[in-house]
Amino acid sequence: MGARGGARVLLFVYGTLRRGFKNHGRYLAGRTTFAGRAVLRGAVLVHLPEGYPAALGTGEAEDLVHGELYRLPDDAAHARSIVAGLDALEDYLGPGDPRNLYERAERAVEAGGGTRPVALVYLHARPQEALERGILVPGGDWTAFVRREASGAWS
Repeated sequence: MGARGGARVLLFVYGTLRRGFKNHGRYLAGRTTFAGRAVLRGAVLVHLPEGYPAALGTGEAEDLVHGELYRLPDDAAHARSIVAGLDALEDYLGPGDPRNLYERAERAVEAGGGTRPVALVYLHARPQEALERGILVPGGDWTAFVRREASGAWS
């Protein structure tokens, strides 16, 4: 499963798994520990027509995705069950499977105190398709984007 920060597996989330959104309660609340806000460099965020975001790797250091970092439980079986649930949510069937909607990857993120832990993150498996279908999220913060959309600030 990888992505160890110290002795624990870390998870970086940027969309509906963040606090305040529907999938947080279903998959993370009460099962993981919030470790703080974090930034993923070298990726952009796209809001898809289905109503959720997709992170797309660019490799460009100035591209940012804002999100949250969570520690998975130390118990390996419990951590595996959480990741299995996330894999199902993200339509991830295994490394390189052509049916994947997202790929599970390990990436360094920028966290509090200047640390750069490695965390699991789900990146869209078909970035060109996501770019064509979605709306680029300015600044890479989906929470801020959704709030602006809901307030009609861009209408």
